[in-house]
Amino acid sequence: MAYQQNIPQPTDLLSQSQQDILGNFQGIYTLVNVNHGNFDTANQGKHLFVSLPEQAMAPGTLADEAAIYSAVGVGSGVTELVFQRENNGPTYAFTESGNNALGWTRLPSGLMMRWGVQTVAAGPPLHTFANLFVAAGSWPGFATAVYTVQITSIPSPAPAVDSGNMVLLSSFTVTDLSVLSVVRGGAANTFGACSFNYLAIGI
Repeated sequence: MAYQQNIPQPTDLLSQSQQDILGNFQGIYTLVNVNHGNFDTANQGKHLFVSLPEQAMAPGTLADEAAIYSAVGVGSGVTELVFQRENNGPTYAFTESGNNALGWTRLPSGLMMRWGVQTVAAGPPLHTFANLFVAAGSWPGFATAVYTVQITSIPSPAPAVDSGNMVLLSSFTVTDLSVLSVVRGGAANTFGACSFNYLAIGI
């Protein structure tokens, strides 16, 4: 039976509206039971979990309020949790990520982290990885700024005590990363191949 929101009417007799009233109480019981502990249970009134059906567009927010909803991720193509700031502000799919050795994730604050590994070829000391931080496939790019980049050199060959080819951070932009090859305890101006891990944080 459909919920009857205008029951009972002032002129109704109980015998006329009893079934409608009973149907309304049954509807309320069914409604409360969705994702909640129901009446007369240990968890009555509490959320057991929250289900957020996918939304085709951001719900919109007023001043001094924020929203969390679900929508299909632009990169993942599956349902993700999305945070929207006040006044119809920007949205961030904060459960969407590329969970691999070469990957990325976004936080509800809007900050994004990207990480990966790169190989430096033998040759000149300065190496620039152009367009390393731009959008590609399911990877979003840094739109405004990169605040910090951390690199961890992977020596090659593995150093005995104070040797091996290594890299140091030189500079970075919203799109590019540059590193310098160095040789610890080796001959001057000989820059062999090696690798490094990086972690970049920006927005």
